[in-house]
Amino acid sequence: MLFRSTGATVNVNATGMSTQLAVLSLAIDKVDAISNLSVSNAQDETELGNLLGKASGALVNASGMGTAKLNVLVSNIGHIATDGITGTFTILVGVSDVGALLGKCSVDANVTVDATSMTSGQLSAVNANLAKGDALINVAVDGGLTAAALQNILQNSTSVVVTATGMDVTKLNVLAAYANKIAANGILGTLALSKDVNNLSGLLAKAHADATVTVDAGGMTSAQLHDVAGGIGAVDAVSNLSLTAATVAADIDALLSKASGAVANATGMDQ
Repeated sequence: MLFRSTGATVNVNATGMSTQLAVLSLAIDKVDAISNLSVSNAQDETELGNLLGKASGALVNASGMGTAKLNVLVSNIGHIATDGITGTFTILVGVSDVGALLGKCSVDANVTVDATSMTSGQLSAVNANLAKGDALINVAVDGGLTAAALQNILQNSTSVVVTATGMDVTKLNVLAAYANKIAANGILGTLALSKDVNNLSGLLAKAHADATVTVDAGGMTSAQLHDVAGGIGAVDAVSNLSLTAATVAADIDALLSKASGAVANATGMDQ
């Protein structure tokens, strides 16, 4: 038991302490500062909060810690040493500040980020600290991410689900470049394709049956129209379609099945 005289300053050097930490937590109101603190999952949430709250440069072995304890770390992040979090653990959507927690992780930590239900803001924080994560799973992205963040997350993920609604050409071309990282039937929402979007066939192949896929065919080359025709089953509507003799007959048939107001220049077309 710690007793404190009036006006006394109590500083605790916690080097080598283990079972003593529970006693120290109980008497935390008698303590002014704790140095050389190392904590782990052996401490409960109250103990973690009490001890870290009086510590500076603390070390944390987070192996096995769940979201509640990880949030205690977040609440006391300023009391944890730079790169002071080690161990093997998983960050879930309920962690209150993903970026702060990852920012204090050692590169030697084994950190899995389960991105299930994470917001674009949380994913942006993950993106800023990708070097501290070892695995990024169950990722779903939308237009709330910057193109750079979208690219980084796709590069470091597999089987990503994408809500493409509102994505501009720059973001769509990021999807196009990393279509192999998108889950089968993994593009949802509204996918708006045009001549400026690359890898049309790759994107159409990943569109979910419930996605709304529109194609503005204005200015598309014969090769692009061929890609659209090849994925016509995923397309809901084709607009601004112009057909010429360079468009093969099978493609014309497929494109017209989803087009409205198409224009055909019949010069040179076979009868």
